[in-house]
Amino acid sequence: MKPGIAIDRLSKLKKFVPGEDVTAALVMVTQAFNEAAGSYVEVRKVEARREVALQAIREKHDVYRRVFDQLFSERRDAIAKHFEIIDKGIASNNQELILGALRGLGQIVAASPFTNLKLLTEALEGGEKIEI
Repeated sequence: MKPGIAIDRLSKLKKFVPGEDVTAALVMVTQAFNEAAGSYVEVRKVEARREVALQAIREKHDVYRRVFDQLFSERRDAIAKHFEIIDKGIASNNQELILGALRGLGQIVAASPFTNLKLLTEALEGGEKIEI
């Protein structure tokens, strides 16, 4: 800004703000501008940290989903297989086959996939390789 324009603006400002209060007003405006700029930077930093945290949550969610999908997929397949055996036992009137399949089914259902949930969680959080 040219000095003449700045002086012109200052003289207009003096009409609204008396004497040395113009300088004080300019200092306050400058401080307010600097604070606003600083706030803008801080908001951007917070937004960046938020995005990093959200991405970490998304990645962790994906890992957990894949692990649990695999765990429950194996259980689902084993349960389906036992029901197939039960159906064969019923079709052939083979009570031993039916009882064996029911026992196996009972063991699968009774055994919780969450028995070692604490160990699984620690492995997932620690980035260890997990074999299912």
